[in-house]
Amino acid sequence: MADKKDNLTNIYGSNLQARKYLYETGLQNVFNDYEKKIASLDEAKQKSIEDAYYTRELSKKYLGEYASNTGIGDVSGELLDLYGSYQKNRFDIDRHYDTLKQNYDLEYSELKRGYETDLFMTNWAIEQEQLAYKQDDYAREMLYNIENNNTDGLSIYDYIDANRDKISREQYWTLIDSANQKVKMQ
Repeated sequence: MADKKDNLTNIYGSNLQARKYLYETGLQNVFNDYEKKIASLDEAKQKSIEDAYYTRELSKKYLGEYASNTGIGDVSGELLDLYGSYQKNRFDIDRHYDTLKQNYDLEYSELKRGYETDLFMTNWAIEQEQLAYKQDDYAREMLYNIENNNTDGLSIYDYIDANRDKISREQYWTLIDSANQKVKMQ
């Protein structure tokens, strides 16, 4: 049975264990890509903030030099304008990168949900295949017991009914037909 379990295939002939592995690997790859994108985004945001700060500091420096060279005593209004521009730049930078992060989050969530759905369906298919193999094995064992009159002291029909929950509906009716043929032959 271990060989069957490892080589489970559906009606299309694809290997379910391999498909499960690919979906799990795909989920990990999607997460890794997301983490790289977010790290890159954080890095780019930090660089943009540093550039805006550097621009502000240079502007402040040159405004101060201009004021001292031309003899203007008070440039506080212009400095406030520079600081206001810097704050607006910071707000724009934050908003831009927040929008990009939201898009990455949405993209990641959609990809993740798709992989999780596919993984869930593959796991379900694996469970169904395993159940089918167990039912097949048990039905073969029951048929062998019926043929050899090893029904635990029960009549053939009672034996089949007692084990009905361990086999599929089709197998149940196949065993009933087999029992009918055996009874007719006797």
